Amino acid sequence: MVLGFGAVAGAFQATGGNTQVQHVIHISVDGLGGTYLEQYISESPAEFPNFLRLATEGSATFNARCDFDLSVTEPNHTCMLTGRPALQQPRSATAPAPHGLYINYDPGPPFTLHSIGNPQIPYKSSVFDVVHDRGYSTAFYAGKQKFDLIIRSYSELHGAPDTIGENNGTDKIDVHEVIDWEGPDLVIDNIPKLVDKMLGRLVSTPPTYTFLHFANPDIAGHFYNWGSTLYRDAVKAADFEIGRILAAIAGSSALANRTAIVLTSDHGGGAPINGHSLAHARLVFTVPLILWGPGVPGGVELHDLFSNRFNPGPLYLDYNAPRQPLRNGDSGNLALAMLGLPSVPGSIILPEFKSGLHILRSASGLMLRWPMGDDSLRLETILDLTTGTWQPVTEGVLSESGWTQYRVEPQDPRRWFRLSNSSPAEGQ
Repeated sequence: MVLGFGAVAGAFQATGGNTQVQHVIHISVDGLGGTYLEQYISESPAEFPNFLRLATEGSATFNARCDFDLSVTEPNHTCMLTGRPALQQPRSATAPAPHGLYINYDPGPPFTLHSIGNPQIPYKSSVFDVVHDRGYSTAFYAGKQKFDLIIRSYSELHGAPDTIGENNGTDKIDVHEVIDWEGPDLVIDNIPKLVDKMLGRLVSTPPTYTFLHFANPDIAGHFYNWGSTLYRDAVKAADFEIGRILAAIAGSSALANRTAIVLTSDHGGGAPINGHSLAHARLVFTVPLILWGPGVPGGVELHDLFSNRFNPGPLYLDYNAPRQPLRNGDSGNLALAMLGLPSVPGSIILPEFKSGLHILRSASGLMLRWPMGDDSLRLETILDLTTGTWQPVTEGVLSESGWTQYRVEPQDPRRWFRLSNSSPAEGQ
């Protein structure tokens, strides 16, 4: 058995101070229904080569869920970034949980997610806070003007003080760009322009965390109906832009084998046929969720990687269901896990990888740890995967507070680690 970072199956490579994943691109394809995408890839794989590549080289599900109560853009993107439900307070939550944003527009200054969301949560921490406050860089690119609300909420004026290590200030988003859509035409040129901006930064000075929003499938759905030829073509246009991103990653020594992608959608659509207001409709609540990058196993149904998530089939489940599906609200904390960073403070949409290695990342190096109590698990390491000769790590392995752990020092050479099951009954 081989398990890797954050317990995602597959070995991971590390040096002291960082995992192999040094950059994450968190993509939201607005209005991309999981049912539609699965059909397009199945029936016409050659027309959607980049979605297909992400799904086959990475782990994917086309049957994740959007927020239970609200199937619209602004609240669901807030779920992604905060790891909180929009409106429902789960019985299991011991503190106020929902972010509380229910409007789907930007009311303008001085309003923020903090002032118009759940008043019991004065500040809604986000993925941007976690990355920025640890001294790493962030970027945000969106194809709808309404996302100014998110940018303003984590700006120098409204962001929270940095209380972790060195003070990196209150402005949590280092680089941001919003290019609003310009009309219902099939070729909506704001998306290529937005990707141009993002790629320029990614190649020259790659941020640790980048959030990228594609607007075109949603716009095509509203004007031409979900499932129409023009909607399908808008999904193809998004596929093309993903191809540009993958090519940029492959063409850069700083990005290749160091960059992960987390892709999802805010909602599907088609109920009504030119909308997505019926949150209980399967075409609306079903969205894709894909992980791609170093250490992610290829061709695996994404639900299978988690101990607290299950593939829900056709079920429409709230946050109190005893077994939870993956949701777009999982995606922000998954991006952080890929980087070896902790989850968003206060978030309750918390996917738990099946038992395996967890990474705690800090300026002083990495701490690899796994639950104590299973003597069949052992940490192994290798410098070159092509040799196939894994060696057990015997020195420096300590047990403390329910965890077995091993520190990777900053001066250590780059190498691969895995958690191996040495039980004779299971083998390795």
